[in-house]
Amino acid sequence: PCAREVAMALTGGLFDGVEDTPFLRARLRELEQDADVLRDRSSRLTRDCRAYRDALEDAYASEVNFQESVRSLYGSIDDAFGNAVGASVLERLLSAMSECAAARCDLMSAVERELIDPLAKIADGPVCQEVADARRRFDRTNADHERARAKFLALTKDAKEEHLLHAERELASTRHEFETARFDLMGKLQRADAVRRVAFKRRLARSVRSHAAFFRRVHEAHEELAAFVEEVEVRCDDDEERAARDAVDLGAAAAQYRDALRADAVTAAPSDFEALSLSSDRSRMLGAIMAGSMTMAGTQGGVAQV
Repeated sequence: PCAREVAMALTGGLFDGVEDTPFLRARLRELEQDADVLRDRSSRLTRDCRAYRDALEDAYASEVNFQESVRSLYGSIDDAFGNAVGASVLERLLSAMSECAAARCDLMSAVERELIDPLAKIADGPVCQEVADARRRFDRTNADHERARAKFLALTKDAKEEHLLHAERELASTRHEFETARFDLMGKLQRADAVRRVAFKRRLARSVRSHAAFFRRVHEAHEELAAFVEEVEVRCDDDEERAARDAVDLGAAAAQYRDALRADAVTAAPSDFEALSLSSDRSRMLGAIMAGSMTMAGTQGGVAQV
């Protein structure tokens, strides 16, 4: 079969045919632009995935810091304050948070492995770079083939046979190099298009699976403690009611004690004169000083009369 028949037979997919036509050239340009968009958007998504990874890392650090803060509250389990606040209960409750933090750490690794690394390879890897390199080879070999073709067509009938043979060999060689470069460019563009159609869906699907594992692990960690959490709530309600009863009993005892003090004060009530007098030690001392002063004054008055 002739080359045109072969070109028409090898059709389908991204290209309507493999023959070098203006329509094929336009299709190559279109696919090259798609490859540029693939590189740019992959780079942007990689940057955003790194920001997401950093946010997960910050959340993990916050969870760990929170657990350490709670542990610093009760200190040692054998500590008196720790026993008062329920160190053993708090430590068991923190086990769920520890499991959540560990699950988040694994999710962070999955984001790195399933999103960031593959997307970075698309943006900065060989796929898009190979398209650019293949395009440069295509342009160079196309220019060489066009020069060889123009040189061959410029030969006249009276050209020497050796010049004609040289021009024919050069034309055949440059065409072979051009066709090789053209098919190489078509292959690289087809590969880039396959990446565009497959890679993102596959990576996001795997990431969704990793996120589902993360949420399932967190849910199971809390489910394991659900009954214990209910028990803790009941204990806290009982302790709160007991504290309320103790407060009522304390208030009643304090009121009873004050009533007893008032009753004792009424029973041991002083005479009217004593009630008017000063009863404290300091007051009695002042009274003694005043009595002494009056005695001295009476003595001095008697002496003066004599």
